[in-house]
Amino acid sequence: MKITLTLKILENIYKEIPNKLSPLRKTRSMSSFETLVTLIAFSIVIGLYYAYLSALLKGAMPAFQAFGWRPLLETGWNPVNDSYGVLTFVLGTLATSIIAIAISLPFSIAVSLFISEYTHPRIGNWLRGIIDMLAAIPSVIYGLWGIFVLVPLLRKMMALGLSFLNPNGTASFGFSILAAGILLSLMILPIQTNIFIEAFETVPQPLLEGMYALGATEWEVSSQIIVGTTKSSIVGGSMLSFGRALGETIAVTMVIGNSIRMPTSIFDPGQTISSLIANEFAEASGKLHLAMLFELALILLLITAIFNVLGTILVHKLK
Repeated sequence: MKITLTLKILENIYKEIPNKLSPLRKTRSMSSFETLVTLIAFSIVIGLYYAYLSALLKGAMPAFQAFGWRPLLETGWNPVNDSYGVLTFVLGTLATSIIAIAISLPFSIAVSLFISEYTHPRIGNWLRGIIDMLAAIPSVIYGLWGIFVLVPLLRKMMALGLSFLNPNGTASFGFSILAAGILLSLMILPIQTNIFIEAFETVPQPLLEGMYALGATEWEVSSQIIVGTTKSSIVGGSMLSFGRALGETIAVTMVIGNSIRMPTSIFDPGQTISSLIANEFAEASGKLHLAMLFELALILLLITAIFNVLGTILVHKLK
């Protein structure tokens, strides 16, 4: 009870500081330089979005005129017969990204807490350097690791008694949605960890010392104070990582199996929007086939934008 009461008092103190400073910020007008920089930044952002959307809409227009948004509700993909159902690839994209976030999030929080709070600063800096190196590894290297290490490991696990999870037996090959999700979790782990470390380091040290002085355990301080007061940053970092996972192409293409059939479980091979575009764009000869690939790219852009907007709303609510 004392710990909770003290926490509320300290939170109210830190909330009052920006309110006392806000009148000073409101009275200061923007200089001409700040106005110019703001206009340039705004123009660049709007210009990039316009360039992307106009190019995708122009390329996808024949598909929209022929099918509209109907392919989103269909599953058959047969360019020879001009049959295009993209629901399988949309679900594959979401499934791999959700698996990646579910695996990477607890590990990212744990590693970030260890580096920012519970290890020597020199060791923490050394570990952060290693994490930065992991973020700089090209995706094709992750894909090769997935082919020669991860996929055989999953194949052995299925052979040792996990085959009952997939009665169809296709998981024995190892190339699956699960393999793509695990690989994506390793790829977004450095991004999440760096964001969380920066967030955890912003927690006021007097707040932590006050909690320890009141007899709080390290678990209570970590879960209620450090993680509890940085929920908005955790959500924002997770959504940023989720967007990174949605658009990953090469590594996913190398381990997902590239099957156009609707998977029955995460142990089945599948396909994402990015992997389908990478596999078929160079060989697309028909007008509708090429237009459908542009429409898929537009759908992927819209999915990413939707989740970014949802993440922004959640961040503001948590703040």
